[in-house]
Amino acid sequence: MNGRRKLLLVDDDMTVAGHLAEKLAKCYDVISTTDPRETAALAKREQPHVILCDASAALSAASADNQIPVVYLTAPAASNDDTDSQLHGGPIQVSKRAQLSELVQAIDRATGR
Repeated sequence: MNGRRKLLLVDDDMTVAGHLAEKLAKCYDVISTTDPRETAALAKREQPHVILCDASAALSAASADNQIPVVYLTAPAASNDDTDSQLHGGPIQVSKRAQLSELVQAIDRATGR
């Protein structure tokens, strides 16, 4: 074990998933899928510290395991609109185009780090 946290990335857009996986691999062990139907099985098998998923995959990811924190990926224009929701206990959301530091901050908030 290398001591890095494990992240499950779920996005049905192969290009987005590949770009995010490459970016996040600098900080995490990344398991990714472009098929949201695989989320529950992958979460159970891989036991990630956090699930980072496209908003369209949210229901599948949220039902994977209530013990695994979920961060939702949003369209770039939507991320600023969700700040108020997050401050009031809503789901943690981050833009798909966020810088690595912003992604890490969202993941840290979700995991309590």
